[in-house]
Amino acid sequence: MLINNVRLFSYLFYDVNPGEGFNLRRDVYLRVAALNNILNCTLVLPPWDHLYHWQSNSLNFQGKLPWSKFFDLKQLGRYTKLVEFESFVQEETKSSEGLLIDVILHLQHPTDLNGSFEEKANFVKCKKLKKYWKEDDATYGGPFWSYENVFAKKLKCLEILGGPRVLKPVLQNLIESKSNRLIFLDRAETLLHDQFGQTDYWRGRRSMRFSTHLIDIANEFRKTFLKSSDEEDGTKLPLDWRVESKLDTYSRGGPYIAAHLRRKDFLSARKSQIPSLEKTAETLSLLAKKNNVSQVFIASDASDIEIEEIMGHIPEDLEIFTFRPSLPTKGKILDGGVAIVDQIICACAKYFIGSYESTFSFRIQEEREIRQLHPDSTFNRFCGDQELNCQQPTRWKIVF
Repeated sequence: MLINNVRLFSYLFYDVNPGEGFNLRRDVYLRVAALNNILNCTLVLPPWDHLYHWQSNSLNFQGKLPWSKFFDLKQLGRYTKLVEFESFVQEETKSSEGLLIDVILHLQHPTDLNGSFEEKANFVKCKKLKKYWKEDDATYGGPFWSYENVFAKKLKCLEILGGPRVLKPVLQNLIESKSNRLIFLDRAETLLHDQFGQTDYWRGRRSMRFSTHLIDIANEFRKTFLKSSDEEDGTKLPLDWRVESKLDTYSRGGPYIAAHLRRKDFLSARKSQIPSLEKTAETLSLLAKKNNVSQVFIASDASDIEIEEIMGHIPEDLEIFTFRPSLPTKGKILDGGVAIVDQIICACAKYFIGSYESTFSFRIQEEREIRQLHPDSTFNRFCGDQELNCQQPTRWKIVF
């Protein structure tokens, strides 16, 4: 059965480069969800495999995690049709033979740009891909989110420069074939946005509400330590993101400033844009005074020793807080949940300052735009010690 020339009950799978972090993957989801909408497919959410930044020694291997661990599936489903991978497998596979995907589309950047950025999507001969191998004459094996008994019938390589609009005709041709019901996009981060920063982008972004249990943990922390609540701070969101609209005035935010301080890999990758701990303390002290608050919340991959050093450089009347959950709580929400709680708390502050070109900071800025806090209080970043007037983040304002 066809509707608008698109076959019903087609499913779209995807995955990204294993080295990509949690917050970049969230952005890739938006690109694929937009594609899913124009194809009228059902998106199969890829389970979260273990990521580089999930390094807590107290936790076991953090892999094969459902999206419901971190996000509200009901809200996500109000933007695009979707299903969790595990739920799909349980419904689709009725035997022990496992899941057989019809075709893998391995996306890759064009090799013949020659300075031209004309959008394109062309099939090319696959070079040897070490991640996939022939199981037999009929199927391919591969990593497939660390699951066994997942195979594919066909493997195709596609050079692409562009977003869902460019990929749409290629996928429609595959979908209309009776032999291609389950389609897998690998290296989906290669896909670009068609409408970044525009209305549909923000519809998808607004639908990415966090799981209720993580919101509850963040709100309890705000109430207990920061004298903050959505009702008092003007940061309360409607139950359904689809009824959100432009406010007449900006939200106040909680009586604290928040900072995202990226350390670890940025100390080498962004060395000149990352402040010393002493400079960090100086910046936070000045911002607290300017915003007339006595509390600072820090979200950071810095060690406890580094946080203590920052505290040693600030005035005694300025309190520093970090979210360090108990071991039982951390065991339930995992490293990904800790990061989300950090982001929620930062999103509700009176003022926020982030780190240079960090997707973690980008996502907080988006959360603050959704809560409609003033742009002056949102799009800010730390300067390196030698940067007198460093360039501040681009202001991607929300569009309804």
